[in-house]
Amino acid sequence: MVPLVALLVTLTSAQTGMVPRRTGALSDSSQIYVQEIIHSKIPVLIDFWATWCGPCKMLEPIIAEIKKEYKGKIKVLKINVDKNHSLSNYFRVVSIPSVFLVKDKIVVQSILGVQSKEVYAKAINEVLTPVNNNPEKEK
Repeated sequence: MVPLVALLVTLTSAQTGMVPRRTGALSDSSQIYVQEIIHSKIPVLIDFWATWCGPCKMLEPIIAEIKKEYKGKIKVLKINVDKNHSLSNYFRVVSIPSVFLVKDKIVVQSILGVQSKEVYAKAINEVLTPVNNNPEKEK
């Protein structure tokens, strides 16, 4: 996957006419979301959904709980695939709900379909837990 910074450059270039535009490619708010994602100092949980999606409606209260419980530790973005084609295409969303965790501009976790809250919490906690790169400390 291309770094998210590259997506921002592509979207910006397309808006200024430097890159050929695809029909409807920038008729959405994807660029605003990209700005939020790449400038976030904390990990970002991205929930791709649609109003017509039954499983997405089932996931909604779980995402709301996660947003409340992890406030200040992660940023939660809900992105409507019908209104944000550019970003949905970039993340290669082919089914919804699709949840991605982004840390330091890199997708580090993806979870497809509706899962239990514990699955999302485990993924978030893995992202929030610093990796111990010093094997000497383990001894």
